[in-house]
Amino acid sequence: MFTRQDDKVTVLASERQSEETLEIVHTDIVGPFKTQSVNGARYFITFIDDRSRWCEVYFLKKSGALEAFKMYQTQAERVTGKKIKYLQSDNGKEYCNAEMDNFLRNQGIQRRLSVVRTPQQNGVAERFNRTIVEMARCLLLQSSLSDMFWADAVATACHLRNRCPSRSINGDTPYQRWFNRDKMSLNYLRAFGSTVYVLDKNPAKGKLSDRSMKGIFVGYPRETKGYRIWLSESRKFIVARDVKFIEDNVTTILKNQKIEQLIINDYENENKPWVELITGFGNNNEIEAQAEIPEDLEDNEENEKSSGVQSSIHETPRRESREEAKEEKRGPGRPKLIKTECSCQNLRIYPPQKQQSVAVGKSVVLTCQGDELTSQPQWKDPKGNVINGANSGTRPEIYTEPMAGKQSQLLYISSITPAMAGNYTCVASYANMPLSASIVLDTFIAVTWTNANENQFATKGKDFKIMCEVTAEPAPSVIWFKEAAPITTGDRYVIHTNGLLIKNVQESDDGSYICRAVVIQTGELAERVIKLEVYTAPEMEEREPNVVIKDGESAAITCKARGHPPPKYSWIKASTRENLGSTSRYSVNELSGLLTINRVEAGDYGKYICSAVNEAGQNETEINVEVLVAPRIFQLQNTTANEKTEARLECKAKGRPEPAVSFRKLSNEMAFVIGPNDDGRITVETMTRKDGDQIETTGIITIQQVNRTDDGLYECLAVNEGGEARKNGHLTVYFKPSFDHMPKAPIWSWNAMPVNISCLAESIPNATIKWRFRGYELKESSHIRIFGSGPTSLVTVTPVSRDLYGFYECIATNILGEAAHTIELREAYPPGAVVQARQELITATSVTFSIVGPPEDAGPPIIAYTAQYKQNANYDWSFASNRTWSVNSPYVVENLTPLMTYDFRFAAVNRVGAGVWSAPLLVIMPKRSAPEQPKWREAYDPESLLYGKYADRYELKWKIPAHNGEPIDMYAVNFCPVVKVNGVWQNVSETQCGENIHKSYDAISYEIRGLRPDTRYEVRLQAHNVLGYSAPAVLYFQTALGVERSGFASSPMMSSGVIIGLALAGIFICFLLVDLLLFCFKRQGVIATICGKRAKKHKDDEAKLGSLYGWRFPLPYCSSKPRAPPSPAPLPPPVKLVPTPTDEKEPLKDTGDDAFKRNSSVEFDGRRVYATSGGPITGKNSAV
Repeated sequence: MFTRQDDKVTVLASERQSEETLEIVHTDIVGPFKTQSVNGARYFITFIDDRSRWCEVYFLKKSGALEAFKMYQTQAERVTGKKIKYLQSDNGKEYCNAEMDNFLRNQGIQRRLSVVRTPQQNGVAERFNRTIVEMARCLLLQSSLSDMFWADAVATACHLRNRCPSRSINGDTPYQRWFNRDKMSLNYLRAFGSTVYVLDKNPAKGKLSDRSMKGIFVGYPRETKGYRIWLSESRKFIVARDVKFIEDNVTTILKNQKIEQLIINDYENENKPWVELITGFGNNNEIEAQAEIPEDLEDNEENEKSSGVQSSIHETPRRESREEAKEEKRGPGRPKLIKTECSCQNLRIYPPQKQQSVAVGKSVVLTCQGDELTSQPQWKDPKGNVINGANSGTRPEIYTEPMAGKQSQLLYISSITPAMAGNYTCVASYANMPLSASIVLDTFIAVTWTNANENQFATKGKDFKIMCEVTAEPAPSVIWFKEAAPITTGDRYVIHTNGLLIKNVQESDDGSYICRAVVIQTGELAERVIKLEVYTAPEMEEREPNVVIKDGESAAITCKARGHPPPKYSWIKASTRENLGSTSRYSVNELSGLLTINRVEAGDYGKYICSAVNEAGQNETEINVEVLVAPRIFQLQNTTANEKTEARLECKAKGRPEPAVSFRKLSNEMAFVIGPNDDGRITVETMTRKDGDQIETTGIITIQQVNRTDDGLYECLAVNEGGEARKNGHLTVYFKPSFDHMPKAPIWSWNAMPVNISCLAESIPNATIKWRFRGYELKESSHIRIFGSGPTSLVTVTPVSRDLYGFYECIATNILGEAAHTIELREAYPPGAVVQARQELITATSVTFSIVGPPEDAGPPIIAYTAQYKQNANYDWSFASNRTWSVNSPYVVENLTPLMTYDFRFAAVNRVGAGVWSAPLLVIMPKRSAPEQPKWREAYDPESLLYGKYADRYELKWKIPAHNGEPIDMYAVNFCPVVKVNGVWQNVSETQCGENIHKSYDAISYEIRGLRPDTRYEVRLQAHNVLGYSAPAVLYFQTALGVERSGFASSPMMSSGVIIGLALAGIFICFLLVDLLLFCFKRQGVIATICGKRAKKHKDDEAKLGSLYGWRFPLPYCSSKPRAPPSPAPLPPPVKLVPTPTDEKEPLKDTGDDAFKRNSSVEFDGRRVYATSGGPITGKNSAV
């Protein structure tokens, strides 16, 4: 269902009137006034209490609504003792701002705003402002004062209005409700603008000077009991009490000084705006004043409408004239109204005007009303014909209809035309006496807007005519306004009959224009508000013209333009002229100008055109898009070349922009440069060509005189701005067989032990191998076996006779040539006697020897030295102790008895066995003494300076020295700050030295604390036993930079190592408990596994250990004496044997020159077996 919509929509009803003072405060601002007040104000703001309707007014120059509200809040809450709860206002910026919001929130005042463009919801303030403006206008008009006194007139009007009764508060006055008083004094009221004479109390005046000053009464001051007077001669305001009023020159109404009739506008009702105030002035000091309130005034504010306040104080609002006043009821205590007109029988036509002008097309209703004794009235048209009523179900253009229950006849004209104009007569009779009344209807063509759209649009920089075509009869006059300012024809504006021409439209021309049509003859006025919106053509924002995107990714390109209305965007690819908004993989946001490219391809490069279009025009910009395509190597093939020839590797890659191709041998970090490399032997060159949307680069590396070192992987690297690609190609260099890597050492065998003679030929392609012995091709026999014919070959020889010893020749052959390698098989013997063994260093409990071994020409290299020693008094070597060392390890025998004489003899050991014993060496042990000098863990130059990691501490690390017969019970650590003077270290101060005693035998480290940062120290470490201190080990170090700490740092309760150890122990205990539970209930877990395999593992370990040591140490290395009881020491773990291509048949196969150079020893003291491997060998009696 469709219907016309106007602004008379349903407005939500207001809440009931407040029952408590200051519960709701209404406020509104009026202005700006064209004339500035005497004090410079152009605005005023009002605050009205909802319960009492008491109003306070404040005058503003420009802004200051918040400050005015603060003043009102302080004064009102102090007077009433109440707190403001709600503030009702419109949506003006002076109320809706952050500062006002914060203040109201802090004060706990809730805001109530009216709906935008709905002033009815702020009707109390709107109507009150209209009322006091109209009152102020009347006061200025009757006083003939200048408009600059408008503020004084407004203040006076507010003062009077607070003392006038109002029906909205049941006839009370705001003054009575605000101050809770029943009566008020009005005898001080005087006519605004009256001429006054003020008593001049200036003591400086002479005796004959005037005693009064002439002025104008302009109001009542708020703070003082007096009158506000304007002295025109001195142009200033004063407040005075002794004033003589001359009021008869103000208004002709004041003929009797006892009665003053003020006409005010009752702001509570728009339809009944005028209330008479009867005020008496007599000898009484206090009188009562009451207003006669029409009975048909509505008390419901929700049904009232507010009207706007005029910005000029002299613009009087139009009001409908009244022909007759309705009879009013006299209330108690109110003056009685006396009618001066006599009563008679007649006909009355409503509306009462004798001549009315009606617009063509409008509907007209005329009512003819008679008294009770008259007959039913009838209507006659201008031709004198009786106008009949309408038939049932019809509605003619003109007809009559009686009014039920009254002697009245209604005349209906549904749509008046010029032909219907004329004199219409209503006739009736009373006591056979004819009665008649007539009314003249004139028609006119109302103002009609034929071409005046309310929203029109212009383009910036062009001429534009705001169309406003209006028709009326008589013809109307058209006046133009912009923002309430009249427009006249000038340089930029030209007023035409059908519109307003604006030349060279600018953005400042945007706004609301009023096209006012006035028909002077009929007094008709019509206005059309036309909103002109200035359109500006799109103007592209500056941006980078080049955009780089990557292949395979999604890209977004922005395009921005300024214009009004906001332009819409489109994108076009310049090369294809296709609209990208409808192209696959492209999406265009026509509102933001964003172009999105999904899955970018190489062909997306090129120029793109962004076009911005709105109603004002079109603009476009070009953007160059470059697509980065990461390189892709699509060709790099492996190649081969013979030694001493030329090799060539070719690498091809595609990408955009063109990729740069380079080569690098994978085993080298540096890449080859473009051009000659390695003195011109290696050359790298590149070339490019376009391949569709991408560019292909070919790189070629050429190697002249290829050698074996050129063999390997070559990496091709293609790089551009989009990324890089790598690919490896292999260059295989063919060369003839070579045995350069094969060792020249002979192979040893003894006691007909089988040996393996291996031959490996390096060659590409692989070579075939043949064997020769003593000039003849080697054939297999029962003592010779050949395994493999190339590139690896193995000959197993069992030299049962000396004829099988000699030179074996390995001959390798491929397509490029032949090579031979000779391997000698020699018979091995045990080593000879030790050439020399002498005492190097001796302590009370240990001896260090130096040994010179026998020559190694007759057998394999010497792998160990063994020694036997016994007390000199014992002549039987069978009970001697043994000690064995690896070659080149320290030859030290420890745990000897002081002051005891020992005999030592030595023998060399190779893979065949041990040699003969040397002659005995007599060693006399010295007596017990202080420990030996400690040795630092790392070897330092005694004069060098070490640098610490910390500023307040330093950690010392040393080796345990020999105790010389008595155990070490402590270590003494002395430290002092030192400086180096002329190359000599000197103590800085003895008072800063310190000594720490570390009581521990097996200590190997100690941390000195409480040091000063960036200071050099000398440390002396001494070992101590019951016989004294050792020689000091000296160390110089410097602490790191840092902040000096006061005092010594206390050592923690537990070190981090202890904490970690406790944590690991806790975890291990938990694991052990869980495993124990599994073992008890399910026979699973680690314990169950150990118990199940314990016996078998023990037997296997014994077998492996016996086999390992049984054949690796043959007689006479092992003693023929009865074996000692089993040793409780744990045996070394079993050795896992890894199978080889051929069986190892020799006793101990050499795996290198250093295979037996590791420090290792086995000791036997008659009760226990001690095995040591690696590091300096220290132990007890050695024996196997």
